[in-house]
Amino acid sequence: MGQHLSLSLSTVNGYALRHSLRAWLCNPGMKTVEQVRRLRLAQLRQQFGSWAKLNAALGMVATDSTFSQIMSPTTKKDMGSDLARRLETACQKELGWMDTDPDLEAARWPFLTVARDAVAGLDAAQMAQLEAVMTALLASSGPSGKQQSAA
Repeated sequence: MGQHLSLSLSTVNGYALRHSLRAWLCNPGMKTVEQVRRLRLAQLRQQFGSWAKLNAALGMVATDSTFSQIMSPTTKKDMGSDLARRLETACQKELGWMDTDPDLEAARWPFLTVARDAVAGLDAAQMAQLEAVMTALLASSGPSGKQQSAA
């Protein structure tokens, strides 16, 4: 039993190490929430055309300098969660949009009707079956990703 426990712990520790290394190698340029919020604020300014129009959307005085101070490289003003949520609501963005790195949007879950949790809950046999179906579908696609017709 002791040998089994030792093997299990070494497997768990090996997984933890691989997982940590993968995260470190795949995300060397991970941004802080402050950096992401500044990127999103810049997108909103571009969308609205000016700080004054963005201020107006939030019911703020047109000359309010909060956003320009947050964006200024010389000030150390950060955007808090309350303001981030107000921006999302006023600009009709989904909850958490201000905290989601736009550079990672391409890596978002691609399926509209399949929940990520449902796939994560599949056992090994079901996952292998899903992988086989997806592999076959992708293999039958041409370079453009469109289904190839039989000649």
